[in-house]
Amino acid sequence: MIFRRIGIFAAAFALGGALAGAQEGAAAFFQGLSKDELAALDRGEVLVRGADGSGKLALAASGAYPDRFRSRIASLEPNYLTQVMAVVEGGSEGIESLRRSLSDVAGYTKIIYHSPRYDADFPLFDKMVLKSRQSAPGGEAVETTQHMLPFEEFGSAYEYEASADELYFESSNTTSLRYSGFEAVKKGDMAWCLYAKASGGRVYYYGAGAMRVFDFFGAARGRLEPSFTGRVEAFMRFMSGKIKGAP
Repeated sequence: MIFRRIGIFAAAFALGGALAGAQEGAAAFFQGLSKDELAALDRGEVLVRGADGSGKLALAASGAYPDRFRSRIASLEPNYLTQVMAVVEGGSEGIESLRRSLSDVAGYTKIIYHSPRYDADFPLFDKMVLKSRQSAPGGEAVETTQHMLPFEEFGSAYEYEASADELYFESSNTTSLRYSGFEAVKKGDMAWCLYAKASGGRVYYYGAGAMRVFDFFGAARGRLEPSFTGRVEAFMRFMSGKIKGAP
């Protein structure tokens, strides 16, 4: 009986240590999260949060890619900002799966966005035309013409760099985004960035969408902000699923 109890305590201690270790990893990668939010990430949940300005990003990781990420978001001085976080089981194979999915820009039309306004599902992009693709150090640079409601057709540039255990992705609009005939977002004023790092058998994943938009002095915010937030979430959730090789 004594040995049985010792075994139970040892197993509980080991499990507690594993959970603590996982949260320490998340706590080192993310910042400003509550214990409940860290626990949710540890359970495999995807966490979506806004941020009160680019200085409040939840990305705590250090290095060239995280620094580049923070710099790009800060350069926009965005008034719309959405963050998406996940901790996914996997390693270098998960980074490679994510890289392949990001490279397949034609496949972005498979991403589904749920509109709370209409309570219906729609393609995130209902048009994606490849204009150019070039090799870049550690990755690729791609340009497209695309359509994403509620905006008119616009141009976009995508680029990524990846190693065995790290990946950085960034997109920006290469033409202005127009809404109901007005220029809502100037060229380069919308960026979606993603950073992922494999460590300890897990992939720590952080994405953010930022936009500096003229929303008619707040009159259109009620429609534009949920649409933007939901679309960033749809893209980032879709890509986080690719770490496990989801179809």
